[in-house]
Amino acid sequence: MKANELRVTNFVQYKNLMFIPVLFIGYDSVELVTPRGDTITAKLDEINPIFLNKEWLLKFHSVDEIEISVRFPNGITIYDRFLLIWKEEYEFWYVVTADHKEYLTKIEFVHEYQNFIFALTGQELELK
Repeated sequence: MKANELRVTNFVQYKNLMFIPVLFIGYDSVELVTPRGDTITAKLDEINPIFLNKEWLLKFHSVDEIEISVRFPNGITIYDRFLLIWKEEYEFWYVVTADHKEYLTKIEFVHEYQNFIFALTGQELELK
């Protein structure tokens, strides 16, 4: 991964550990906190992104915050502001405004989703 793709608090995968939030980002390394609460340093090329799926969306949002789209069977509306549509053939989420008028971005990984939500709302996503 590249340092410019990450923000502090992003979730990444390190070796066989998942759900590791980034604490500090350096030029070629990051400081991570393990699920047990230990702090470790890893080189950027040792960490991997986590694919965003519905299970991850439910880790960040309560069921009340998510609405399954009637118009798009693979779509989920979040915050009544935008629609995520799963593109099976490409294995990423296609993001449009809730009124379907404007394409916003594609999101493939958890850290991209965290960064997207932060850019829209100014708030960090937290695990539920």
